[in-house]
Amino acid sequence: MPAKRKDEEGLAEPPTKRRSLRLAAATPAEILEAVVPVVSKPRAPRTKLTADVPLSAPPADAFLEGQQFPQDFPTLSSTGEPVNLVELTQTQGAVIFLYPRASTPGCTQQACFFRDSHPDFQKAGYTVYGLSRDSVNAQTKFKEKHKMGFELISDVDGHFVKAFGLGKGDKGVARSVVVIKKGGMIVLIKKAGPKPTLEAALEAIKA
Repeated sequence: MPAKRKDEEGLAEPPTKRRSLRLAAATPAEILEAVVPVVSKPRAPRTKLTADVPLSAPPADAFLEGQQFPQDFPTLSSTGEPVNLVELTQTQGAVIFLYPRASTPGCTQQACFFRDSHPDFQKAGYTVYGLSRDSVNAQTKFKEKHKMGFELISDVDGHFVKAFGLGKGDKGVARSVVVIKKGGMIVLIKKAGPKPTLEAALEAIKA
């Protein structure tokens, strides 16, 4: 009796032989797919957003740190009275924190930070003001609800906001802080979160 071949004794065929048989019965497209490796398209790197990215570019004529505060703006306090910041800064310094909208969580947190640190600013010869584009009525409610011992300025038309390059879109306000020394020199203009605006202002009044 002739000897049995190894492949008839139940032994598996070599992998290369099985692959050759499959390719022989495949279509040209299937052969190409099996032979040519699939190369994935590299993904474009994501742009990482950080708090350092400015919310909007300030206008070319915006005030800068180190400049003199040369003019006044038609702003109103929470009592509806005009606020003359130029006149006020002739006798004392001013710390003005800006917030997007009264009575919202982040703005309330920011305002309370400055409220609690108000005595520290007063000891250094500075008066604190809050400022947004809210109405006088909204500012009054905000001030009374959280027992703020300083004025909240209503800059409805955005004169102050735009002059310092602190706008956000057409009618928004970037959360920020401005510090003006006695005599009218601008020593700080900074966009930041609720707590960092306070920390930056406390540092600025030491200079």
